Amino acid sequence: MNKKTKKVLLEFVIMLIIYSFNDKTLIIGFLWIILHEITHIIIAKHYGASLSDFEVNLTGAKIKLKNIEELDRSKKCIIYFSGPLFNLFMYIIFLILTKFNIISFCESMGINLGLFIFNMFPAYPLDGARIYEILLSKKFSCKKSKTILINISYVFSALLIFIFLLITFIHKVNISLLVTSILITYSTWIEKSNAVDNRVLEEFLRQGKK
Repeated sequence: MNKKTKKVLLEFVIMLIIYSFNDKTLIIGFLWIILHEITHIIIAKHYGASLSDFEVNLTGAKIKLKNIEELDRSKKCIIYFSGPLFNLFMYIIFLILTKFNIISFCESMGINLGLFIFNMFPAYPLDGARIYEILLSKKFSCKKSKTILINISYVFSALLIFIFLLITFIHKVNISLLVTSILITYSTWIEKSNAVDNRVLEEFLRQGKK
């Protein structure tokens, strides 16, 4: 399961948490997830990171971008932030239209606000983790920045598990919340494993040049 697939799956689960399995809302949310991903693609293409794969499935959309790692920090940060920013922009537009009784978009308002907020959390595989990792790399090494975000992501996952247990004790079981925490834990573990593999490869290449 690649990074984009995990991200889309997490967004899908988040909608289940917010809207409690409302079929109509999930269909609308599914469309907003796709538009979120398309925004990433458009901005990435603008900066020279071409699309290599785009699939639409039951859990949302899956995309792969080429050459994104070759871009500078600012451009990568803009690409990762473009999706959440799109959701925030649409939330504001729908809020204005609803407030002035032009037309009501309550469901889309809630979904877009939810996607913006959760995608900005510093947890893998969300956009927020990528953004904060880039920002930290301005002050720390890439290795240390990655380590910091991995630790924060684990803490965030643990917090979700705590909330799940608390809600279960005082109200009822929320399986979606548990699944979200498990997915974040899994994604963070994959991120850590990839980081270790990359360091091993770099060390091997350095040894080969000597």
